[in-house]
Amino acid sequence: MLRKLLKYEFKSTARKFLPLYGAIVAISLLLNLGVRFPHLITMNILSGFILFGLFVALAILTLTTVIKRFKDNLLSDEGYLMFTLPVSCEKLILSKLLAAIVWIISSGIFAVISALLIMANKAFLEEMSELFNQLPELLALLTAEHIVIGILFLITVFTQSVYFVLLIYTSISVSQISVFNKHRTAVSIVTFIINTIIGNGYQNIFGNTNFQNLSGIINLLTVCIITNLTLCGIMFASTNYLLKNHLNIE
Repeated sequence: MLRKLLKYEFKSTARKFLPLYGAIVAISLLLNLGVRFPHLITMNILSGFILFGLFVALAILTLTTVIKRFKDNLLSDEGYLMFTLPVSCEKLILSKLLAAIVWIISSGIFAVISALLIMANKAFLEEMSELFNQLPELLALLTAEHIVIGILFLITVFTQSVYFVLLIYTSISVSQISVFNKHRTAVSIVTFIINTIIGNGYQNIFGNTNFQNLSGIINLLTVCIITNLTLCGIMFASTNYLLKNHLNIE
């Protein structure tokens, strides 16, 4: 059932993201012409402004999708249908979470693709070719600690993203408590701010680790991951509890 929920999520959100990704690629290619032909000043400036606007729109779309897909699909009229499906509340939350994380990661990937497309000229490709030729030598310089740090860093970024999404879900879910019916939006915003402050404080306390050497960096990243996973567990459990016991569909 989770697979069907995810299919529904991606079908509902892809129609918003894919055209925007396509526009980013197209404008990036246009800017690439500007790199090749610097005298096209007007086109370069216009393309730069458009690309900046597209990335602002992408950031806004990503955030609003995280919020609206959870709120509108579970806490508005659609919620009457969603909560009658033969699926657990945990899977409903998980489907929203996984879809949100996929789009967040995809947006980051397209930002990298955009940068590469803009810089892709003959000189850049020659430098990349030379870099690949030197790759075996560069890899030989890496130690096990460097590899561990790279992996831990990626896990840290991933768990931080998951925590951010779950923090939004929990903040929205708190407003479902009946006493907050008249001020749901305000309660969600205040809850988000309070939880962010608490989460940052928690991370600062447990993340106060010496990172002046590789071992210190590994310890720091490990603490960050454990902290993020703990906060994710708390946020997921809180959201699940609130939806099960205080659901008050608008």
